[in-house]
Amino acid sequence: MKNSIDIVINVLNGEDFIQACLLRLLDLIDKSSNKDISIIIYNNKSIDKTRERILAFKENYSTHLIQYVESEKTMTLGQARNEALKYCKGDWVLFHDVDDQLGDNFFNVFKEAISLTKRDDCSLIFTDVIKSSDFTPPLASPSEFAKRGLQTGITDLSNNKSWVFFADFFPVPISTIINRKYLKGECVFDPRMAQAEDFDIACKLIVKNSKALFFGKIKAKYLIHENNLTKAQWLEGFTESLSIIKNLPNRWHSKAKIYQFWQMNHILYSIKMNFKLNKTASIFRALFFVLSQRLLKLNKLFWRKF
Repeated sequence: MKNSIDIVINVLNGEDFIQACLLRLLDLIDKSSNKDISIIIYNNKSIDKTRERILAFKENYSTHLIQYVESEKTMTLGQARNEALKYCKGDWVLFHDVDDQLGDNFFNVFKEAISLTKRDDCSLIFTDVIKSSDFTPPLASPSEFAKRGLQTGITDLSNNKSWVFFADFFPVPISTIINRKYLKGECVFDPRMAQAEDFDIACKLIVKNSKALFFGKIKAKYLIHENNLTKAQWLEGFTESLSIIKNLPNRWHSKAKIYQFWQMNHILYSIKMNFKLNKTASIFRALFFVLSQRLLKLNKLFWRKF
């Protein structure tokens, strides 16, 4: 299987991150033995200085690797990703947010991962990821998949155990590389989704071809901001995700119980994330964090037998 990669950066008002993001990517590509890599920046009608900073970067670094596209209007993220896909020509697609960070030696290790898919046609490759935050208490948790016992290799995500891993800690876009040949027809981003477009496309890919490759050597850093999402947005994402599950083909319905854990995880996390820290509430916030972790641990133990 070929290993050309398109890195798609959908950006909306990302002036604080875009230049550091591009510098990091160009450095990783320069150190990689795989030179068949391109970057597609799709500016979703930013109103800050994102456009100026991208154009200045392209002029200063004079690189042919970056293709810049600007939308005429602001769209949902799903719509913007579908539009960006029209410019992709590579075998694999990686959706990269401006504040995400790929691990060192990412592209060289990716070639090794591709070699494992030669006999098995995979819809996606998902890797380990580190979640970190810019608020306290820290949520950095290395080896999210590995510590749950998932081994490098081809996995069938229609299998109950693998689905638990996938639902428990769904690979965020930065840690998921998609086989572009599957991103067509019904298997595109749903423009109606406001929060769960990534979860929706992952489910579509798995239903289309449930074979995926987990590759533990690659790690990416996913940054969660304190003001990233409101409680209303978290609830909207959760509601959308449940509707996605309900619309899956019949053979997947038995796995819906896994989302009882997924539900608790996200509800507790969203409350914790939006719990305002002040002198009066600080001790309650700390106690809530401890309680939520205990509840999550008990819930994991309960569902482990499934």
